[in-house]
Amino acid sequence: MKSALIGTVTALITVIVTPTAGDAGSVSPPALIGKSVIVSWDEARLQRVVGEANFRSVSAAHNLSIYISSAGRVFSRQTITIGSRSGSGYQVAGEGRPQAARVPRFSGQTMTFYAPMQSGGIRRQIIVFDASFTSCTVTASFAKEPGKTTGITGSIINPQNLVEIQSIIVSNAKCSVQNGNVFGGA
Repeated sequence: MKSALIGTVTALITVIVTPTAGDAGSVSPPALIGKSVIVSWDEARLQRVVGEANFRSVSAAHNLSIYISSAGRVFSRQTITIGSRSGSGYQVAGEGRPQAARVPRFSGQTMTFYAPMQSGGIRRQIIVFDASFTSCTVTASFAKEPGKTTGITGSIINPQNLVEIQSIIVSNAKCSVQNGNVFGGA
């Protein structure tokens, strides 16, 4: 299992190109206009708060809600739950701090979200739609920069903390498409 994970991380490092926050991504497919995409996955992570001596195992549940407006703008909300605690962050594609930007890229029937960490790593979610854009599958992954042993990111649950992540194993990834705005607006 460990060698398979290392191979996956190495492959991700080879192919990832990190867009900047000013890069709003590519044009949304017309079939996604006015639709929401709901993605979820679980993570088994080895992490520590920056400055702590020891890494610890953490189980985290992720939910990424996405809405593509009539103007083709992509709105997203990421919620992370660890035990009884959770936190959320909202974003319009390409806006916000470069290290926290969730920037979608569209290519055919695929939407890829890149979420760069503050240093050393990046998260990626690849969402593949069926021909009618009414159902989807998702693959979520984490990669470290070459030569780095950890990725450092801000905590969405405790915003005053930076979290250093050594490894992530993703499981239970799910994806669905629904008509309308998942955030309740028009």
